[in-house]
Amino acid sequence: MKKSSQSNSLARRKQQRCSAKADLLPLPSYIVDRLSLEYHIMLEALSSGHGTLYSLQLMTRVGMATAILSDSGYGLLRNGFWELYDATSRAYGGPLNDGHYRFDESAYALFCRVLTVHDQQMRRAPVAEIEKLAKRLEVSS
Repeated sequence: MKKSSQSNSLARRKQQRCSAKADLLPLPSYIVDRLSLEYHIMLEALSSGHGTLYSLQLMTRVGMATAILSDSGYGLLRNGFWELYDATSRAYGGPLNDGHYRFDESAYALFCRVLTVHDQQMRRAPVAEIEKLAKRLEVSS
């Protein structure tokens, strides 16, 4: 019985060490690629006037995430939070007649830059930082 509990304890510690090391690595590239593709598709939908409320909310969260990661030292976002807020607010002003949302040209250009920085951040920031960010965004929404 004692050997079994010792081996379980050793296995748990080894798993914790491996998990701690994985937390220091960036997200796997296949996950980053999938998320990036989703974000870019949503941005294009908003640009073409086919954006949904979900795509607008997602761009808002990505903008917030990019600003927070930039403040944490991952990438440089030259635009401030209020500029992002203003861009999304203009689109939130109301759906088009068909119920879709649209980014104007300046909002589209701004979020092109945001997604470029966010793509770089997701390839560099460690998993632990991404998890911390996700929890912070959950609390704020």
